[in-house]
Amino acid sequence: MHEKILALVNEIETNFPVDTLTYKGIKIWPILRLTHTYFRAIKRIDPTKQEALISILGKSHTRNNNLPNLLKRGLLDGLLVDYKDKQAYKKSTPPTPYLSLLINTARNKKVDNKYFSNIIDSLHAFIEEPNQVLEYNLFDRPLLPRYTPSYTISPNLVSQFIQAEVQTQLNIGAAEIVNFDNYVAFLEARNIKAVTHKKYILRYLNRILAYKSYFLKAFKHFQPKVVFMTATYNPVAMGGILACKELGIKSVDVQHGTLGGLHLMYNSWKNIPKSGYELLPSYYWVWSQRTAREFEEWNK
Repeated sequence: MHEKILALVNEIETNFPVDTLTYKGIKIWPILRLTHTYFRAIKRIDPTKQEALISILGKSHTRNNNLPNLLKRGLLDGLLVDYKDKQAYKKSTPPTPYLSLLINTARNKKVDNKYFSNIIDSLHAFIEEPNQVLEYNLFDRPLLPRYTPSYTISPNLVSQFIQAEVQTQLNIGAAEIVNFDNYVAFLEARNIKAVTHKKYILRYLNRILAYKSYFLKAFKHFQPKVVFMTATYNPVAMGGILACKELGIKSVDVQHGTLGGLHLMYNSWKNIPKSGYELLPSYYWVWSQRTAREFEEWNK
């Protein structure tokens, strides 16, 4: 199944100039490529037709990430936790050379009965210079107690989330997605079903840009030279990556599991412009020579 998905994505990259798809000057192919991770290959009823892709998660992802769920699933508890964190945030003394963004579900272990991230908490234990963790999750309650200190930034991101939703619903400040109609026509000609609903894509892009505006302020406050992240293919992380690139900060995706050869955000990119993609991190930190070789096959 995953092999077929990757083959279809590579077919698109090989035969369509995906690097020309831009929104407000940002090359958006990583977002469109990401939507393919929410698909599975199926056979059409007519066996003479090419296998197509149907969404199994994309629409539900959009439906669940909404304002009512935001209020129901995490905002109020997050505000209570944030009050204490914010006092420390204001008292923190920059510069902070090393900073990490951590989604709180990554604290999936318990050590001494406290929630622990085996990647970010372990990483920061070895950093001798000042370092901070900015923790977030808009749709789930914060995990307490935390093994290492971190500052909950979810409520800070909520206003950005609401702003992006309003912009999307009212079509405020929307620009054209360059070459998008040709992309849709290309998919239709090859019988490839993918997420091409423009409002869905704009919602994703608006959230990224809104989160970027927050991180520009946060990074200017902490003045990091490196920002570590894991699983950088979500709107919050991509907003952080954009802010890093605008401020000249290194953004590093730290490997968070066995990647294999089929994960669409880490493997087999067939069309990378010389200037790179703004939504991808500056560096990938991997844990083995085998994984490094897999990256080097497409990332020269």
